[in-house]
This record gives sequence, C-alpha cells and structure tokens, in this order.
Amino acid sequence: MDGLFTYFTFVFDWVNALQLLAVSVSIVLVLGELGTTKRKLLRSGIEVVAVFAVETILNWLLFYLSHYLSFLAGINFPLAHFFTVVIYVIFFSKYRLKSRLVMGATVFVTAIIMAEFSKQLFNSFGVRPNLDSLLYGIFGDVLIVAFAVLMRLRSIRRFEDIPATSVLGILVVSFCSTVLDVKIILNSINDGMRPDTGACYMLAYIYIITVAVYIITYYYCTEHNEKVVLAVDKKLMEADMKMLSVSEQLDEEMRELRHDIKNQYLVMDVMLKEGRYDDMAEYFKNMKKEFTGFPHFTDCGNAAINSIMNLETLKAASNHIQIISKIDVPAELPVTVNDLCRVLVNLLDNAMEAVVKTEGDRIVDLSISVRGNYLVICVVNVISKDVDRGRLKMLITTKDDARRHGYGHRIIKRIVEKYNGYVNYSIEGDEFIAEVMLDMQKEQNNGKN
Repeated sequence: MDGLFTYFTFVFDWVNALQLLAVSVSIVLVLGELGTTKRKLLRSGIEVVAVFAVETILNWLLFYLSHYLSFLAGINFPLAHFFTVVIYVIFFSKYRLKSRLVMGATVFVTAIIMAEFSKQLFNSFGVRPNLDSLLYGIFGDVLIVAFAVLMRLRSIRRFEDIPATSVLGILVVSFCSTVLDVKIILNSINDGMRPDTGACYMLAYIYIITVAVYIITYYYCTEHNEKVVLAVDKKLMEADMKMLSVSEQLDEEMRELRHDIKNQYLVMDVMLKEGRYDDMAEYFKNMKKEFTGFPHFTDCGNAAINSIMNLETLKAASNHIQIISKIDVPAELPVTVNDLCRVLVNLLDNAMEAVVKTEGDRIVDLSISVRGNYLVICVVNVISKDVDRGRLKMLITTKDDARRHGYGHRIIKRIVEKYNGYVNYSIEGDEFIAEVMLDMQKEQNNGKN
C-alpha cells in the first residue's frame, strides 16, 4: 500500500496524467478504427479511457516493483507504454500485421522520446513546479498527439503490401531510439536529475529522425503501391486484349463451321439424290463423332456470362479440359461486364492452370448463383498431390518469375473491395475451392448516386 500511496501522491500529478492521456489518444488514433458515427466515436472514446487506465495501472505496478527490482527505477513509463502498445496491437488493432508493427513501433518511440524530452527540458531550464512546468509538459504532449494525427492522415494501413525492408528499417530505428532514450533516462537518474542540455538536443534529433523515417516509409510504400496498381491495370488491359483476340478467333471458327456445314449439306444432298443410303448413314456416323468432341456452349439466359463462358470453354477445350457449370442468374446483373469478365476469367484460368498439372480427368466445376443481394461465384478444381498446400492457400505463386505473376489474385481482390464483397480460398481433400461474393446492392446504390 505504501507504494500505491507514494505513486499517486508524488508521481501521478497533472503533468503525468496529461502525458498518459496524450499517449492513450495517440495509440487509439494511430492503431484504432475511427469513424464519424456517434457509436464509433463513443467506442473510440471508451478505448482511450481504457488505454489510459491500463497505462496508469502498469506505471504504478512497475513503480512499485522498482522498490524491489532496482533496474526498473526510472524506466517504468517506457515499459508501461511498451506493454500497452503490444496489448493493443495484438488484441484490438485490426489492421494488417506489417502495418501494426510499423505504426505500433513508431507511436511507441515518439511517445517515450517526447515524454523524456519534456522532463529534460524542465530540468535544463530550471522551470519551477508551477504553471510553467505544466506548459513544458503540454509541449511534449502536443508533439506526441500532433505526430499521431500526421500518422493518421498519412497512414500506411491502407497498403496491403508493405516491403519487408521498410518494416525492418522502422523496427531497427525504433530499437535504437529506445536504447538511447533508456540510456538518457538512466544517466539522468545517476547524475541526480541535473540539467543536461545535450540530452534535450539528442532527444529532439531522435524525434525528428523517427518522424522522417516514418514519412519516408509512407511515401516509399505509396510509390510501391502505385507501381503495383499500374502493373495490375496493365494486366487488366492485356486481359481485355486477350479476350478480344479470343472473341475474334471464336468468330472465325464459327464462320469456318458454317462453311463446313454448308459443304456437308451439299455432300448429303448428292448422296440422297443418288440413293447411296448406306454411305449416307456412315457419313452421319462420322459427323456424330466429330460433334461429340465439340465443346458445349453456355446458354444461361445472361448474355454477358454466355459470352465469357463460351470463350473460356473454347480455351479449356484446347487444353482438353471440361468445364462443368451450374449457372442460375437473371438476364441482367448490376455488375459491370468488365468486372464480371475479370473475375470469371482469372478464377477459371487459375483453375485450368492447376488442372493441367494433375493426372486423370481434367475437370473444373463452376457455379454462379444469386444469394440475397450477393452474386456468388465458386470454382473448384483438383490439385496435384505434390503441390505445396501451405503456399497455395497463401496464394504464393510457384512460377519462376513470381514478381510478374499473381496479379490475377490482386485483380480479384480489387473488384471484391469495389463491390464490398468477400473472397475466400480453401482446400478440401484434393480440391482447391475459390469463392467470390459481390454485393450487387452496393453497385446499384452507386449507380443511383
């Protein structure tokens, strides 16, 4: 109880409380999911209060333990802040792992640096414990929150592919900054809290470097993301050109088929006039064999899906693959033909690419249906026994030039996000299942707006 009384009597004052509040706000601001609705704002406010409470309890606990563990003396705030950030990153932040690592490390370092900076500033300029000391404390708090606002406005959470070098760079800078901050704290304690202007300059430099590294990382990720988007757009254009080429090929094949049928009619007419019925029966038998191997074309009542499926059917037939489809959709869908084409073509092409590597019948199962407001597309294909299933579920390409491939999954993901939908890849037995759901109601509302 003495430790509890001591902390809340001599340590926990207005300066300390405002500092913990600034840190709590920065954590929620950077790592939390803010919103404009009253419910989301209330939730964010509750999170700030909860983080503040956790920080306070951890600070008291570590301060109390420092009476028995001398190495904790003076570093209770950095440790408390570290544990709080780790807890929030693991259990509450819903962003991607790389984003959480980068933002969590950055918000941690800036908070402990500015907290110590305010203390050193107070000692260096001999500010008396009055309103001036509160202003010096607020100065550090303002810088903590200001950078948190900047991180929110220039957040890397929206990037799905943050380079590993950027993550490593941030973590290294954060580790070095933390070591320097702890060293300054311990030196200050050993020197009896004597003024140290050099420490102020050092902490200011560390803060500036941390901010600069984060900003550089943000713009590097922005440039990297733009390159990926351009590459995906290029692949989309290539896919459109490919579909146009296949469409022209189909048109040419249909012309040849019509010409061939016309010639066959003439041959059969001659046989009929000459009374060569046995020859005509044999001729029909041969024709039946030819048409048995001819691919079955789709006629589901939806013109767009018919066109896409007929092109894919020809592509599959050329690789001796059979597409078994079950399609139940209305004649009109509130999904653009281009988006529908890109999803179907990428899903089916990936399935066919996997099927050709297997033994036995080459079959791809496709189902397209409407469930409520969602258009559901499911493609199932057999996978080879020696395939790396872990890598397949993670959608890591096994091709030699991995950087140029895998764009199909990015294209699907972009379209799914556009329609506020859902995409899931799974493996059941020897089958790979790809399922895509597109919210048609969202697209209808966008069209009205």
